[in-house]
Amino acid sequence: MRTTLRRALELHHRYNIWTGTEYVNAAKAMSGKGSPDLLSDADVWDLDKVQMLTIKRALDWRMSRMEDNPNSECYELIRDEINGQLRALYHSEGKYWM
Repeated sequence: MRTTLRRALELHHRYNIWTGTEYVNAAKAMSGKGSPDLLSDADVWDLDKVQMLTIKRALDWRMSRMEDNPNSECYELIRDEINGQLRALYHSEGKYWM
């Protein structure tokens, strides 16, 4: 994930991956430039909604650019887990259309 975020940050000016500086700042922090333990190698990450949306958008962008990548299954598993957590978070806020 740190590598995906770094790559997305490098190419953000070309592809406009995120809208809003809060997502760019979250990507910088999670990519190891601000808080290297945030995306540790542990099984569970403690992320807020902005961080999850930042990762989700970076993954969506990365997966749209991949052709036969052997790591695509790992990306899909992470994306599905983040989507599930975001859905639960939105539902807890009463936003069932998300």
